[in-house]
Amino acid sequence: MTDAINGSSGMLTIDQIVANSATPADTTTKKSSNEIDKDMFLKLLVTQLKYQDPLNPADPSEFLSQTATFTSVEKLNQLAEMGIQTALATKMSTASSMIGRHIAYAGTNGAATTGVVQTAQINDSGDIILSLADGNEVNLTAVKSLA
Repeated sequence: MTDAINGSSGMLTIDQIVANSATPADTTTKKSSNEIDKDMFLKLLVTQLKYQDPLNPADPSEFLSQTATFTSVEKLNQLAEMGIQTALATKMSTASSMIGRHIAYAGTNGAATTGVVQTAQINDSGDIILSLADGNEVNLTAVKSLA
């Protein structure tokens, strides 16, 4: 039997489906070639089932293996995201403990400068910024010592 996508008999692989199904409309919202989300994975799986040869069906253990691998990758991504959030919370806790204390940091000319921390905030890029009593702002990573 011949399938509708590439005219060959047998089961299509996910790579073949991706290669044959890319359209210009897909490229506007397409992720990088190394990224695959859950919806895309499920669409590929359904397409793979749709175009399989009914006389030579896919091995169910292959689908279970693909699903298990995808689930593992998804969980690892969730763990990585939780690690990032935990690190940010730890940095913010450190920064909040500096409020009201004198710090030393490298100034604009490289000389050691001191100041009293008034507030700590997270900027748009995820860095912790300390606002000092003299109006200066210092990145948490620039702090050299506490007094």
